[in-house]
Amino acid sequence: MSDVNTQMKVRRIERRQILDRRLVIAALAIAIVLGGSAVWLARVQIALSRKGEAQQAWGVALLRADDEQLWKARKTLRAYVEQVKRQRDALKDMTGVDGYLIRTSTKCLALYVYATTVLVPGAADECPPKTVKPEDKDKYYADVDASRRLVKSFQENVMLLDQQELLSEPLRRRFLRDSTVEFLTNVWLPVERGLNHVVEKDADARDKGAQALRDWYAERVKKIRDEGRGDAVPETSDY
Repeated sequence: MSDVNTQMKVRRIERRQILDRRLVIAALAIAIVLGGSAVWLARVQIALSRKGEAQQAWGVALLRADDEQLWKARKTLRAYVEQVKRQRDALKDMTGVDGYLIRTSTKCLALYVYATTVLVPGAADECPPKTVKPEDKDKYYADVDASRRLVKSFQENVMLLDQQELLSEPLRRRFLRDSTVEFLTNVWLPVERGLNHVVEKDADARDKGAQALRDWYAERVKKIRDEGRGDAVPETSDY
């Protein structure tokens, strides 16, 4: 399927969603004016039914994506970050642990995944973990990079569904939590920023985009908490 056809389909879906929302608002207003006309109430019910069906379909897809592979991706990223923090030079770095983590991620992903730098004697020692043999670090950092991409894709999808009002309340409580913000802030974002500087084009713009994703979650979770709807699910170490 061509990109043009895909874009046209996306636009049609977006127009239908906008139309459904407008239909709900207009139908409710007219129903009130007409004293509860059965015809307009029926239209309201149809529009709401469509939205409910869409929420259910996307909810099923989201729950399927939140699988063991995604759990392993989060675990891989957190383990990698802990390994970097244990490096002897991490606490000595004047830019702080996050700055050291970003630079280490840039250096090691460039070295072992994207091959934008040349492996020289001793360079492997600067890329944790020390328990992994130099010849096995290609796979290790490939897993780190794949985990970074998987987490990013999932969290972007959750954000887009919530913005389109297609995230049900139970899923909102499940995926928009303080632990999500903590993970994105302390684990995913520094690794993502490290990768952004491996790719030479628009590194600063990529950094801003990654920061914006993290900030959206922080603001959304705060809003949900202020509304008294947050953290109905006990916080765990899922992330």
